[in-house]
Amino acid sequence: MVIDVIGSLVSVLTLCIALVLHPVRASCPLGWHHDGVRRTGNFACTRNPVGDPEWDGTYGRPDRSVVPPGELRGRIYCTGGAVPIVVDDRTVGCMR
Repeated sequence: MVIDVIGSLVSVLTLCIALVLHPVRASCPLGWHHDGVRRTGNFACTRNPVGDPEWDGTYGRPDRSVVPPGELRGRIYCTGGAVPIVVDDRTVGCMR
């Protein structure tokens, strides 16, 4: 009985903390890149293409790279007049 009450209180406290804390910066894992960040703060990470670097679409050769399946979606929260920006190929954040 006591363990159930403590577990419930911890769950409610964790939920309250998650509602208050909002990330203002996010990074994709190694081997992934984002496709830009929207005004809403939404972004998606996709895997880096794999294949022969000699056939990358330069010097008149066709691009034979393959993008592995998978996507990671995320969101940052910009407040106080800040807007979402792209920091680099793996990171997005907020800036005033």
